[in-house]
Amino acid sequence: MNESNGAEKKSFRNIYESLHNEVMQSDLPEAEKNRRLSALLKASGRKINLMLIGATGSGKSSTINAMFDMNVAKVGTDVEPETKEIEKHELGNLIIWDTPGLGDGKNSDGENTKKIVAKLSEIGDDGNLLIDLTLVVQDASSKDLAVSFDVINNTLIPCLGNDNAHRILIALNQSDMAMKGRHWDYEQNAPDSVLKDFLTKKVNSVKQRVSEATGVTVDPIYYCAGYTEDDGTQLKPYNLSKLLYYVLMAMPSEKRFVLADKLNDEESN
Repeated sequence: MNESNGAEKKSFRNIYESLHNEVMQSDLPEAEKNRRLSALLKASGRKINLMLIGATGSGKSSTINAMFDMNVAKVGTDVEPETKEIEKHELGNLIIWDTPGLGDGKNSDGENTKKIVAKLSEIGDDGNLLIDLTLVVQDASSKDLAVSFDVINNTLIPCLGNDNAHRILIALNQSDMAMKGRHWDYEQNAPDSVLKDFLTKKVNSVKQRVSEATGVTVDPIYYCAGYTEDDGTQLKPYNLSKLLYYVLMAMPSEKRFVLADKLNDEESN
């Protein structure tokens, strides 16, 4: 990428500067310009706190990297959880909390759940709950999602309360491996009709299980964050734009600009 293109990309990413320039160059009355600039200044000062939760190996770190910076979080390459404490990643006004992987034993799950509950209970500077949104990442290729259901049903919903259930999103990662790699069209980077049907049924099953256990309605989606094979082969993300939209629309409307300004704009994503 040449220097001029890099400058253009940087300019495009700064949504607040772009909007400021549009307002200043408009033919709006001065009073309306001041009102809009004041609202923009207020919006640019807001912070978004996004927490990712999931079992070890579900792809939380890969999801963070794909959605936002590609190099924000370290991705584990073995069976040991890469994240042992809640890790804080700051991208300007966007703060991502990557929690320790669950499913590695009753004792470690108990300790990690306490850390999650403590963070969910924190109050921000504005007097509201610090965490704006929790994204539960499940492994679409796993038959055993008990750990995820346990944290959703017995930790997240009781901690946040039914009134804050909209703060909980569920997404099934690694959808390409949901049928052990079968029925995935690698040339098109998409599931065939058989796998789509399988994934749709899995999503509906997750929705039903959460509803039956808690009375709360969730609308999970499936996607693939993308990853690099040992031989260097790169699998592109799939359905990532849907996940980004899903997260964006679940955010408080006054904070959406903050998130939109930080989304990964690599073409493959």
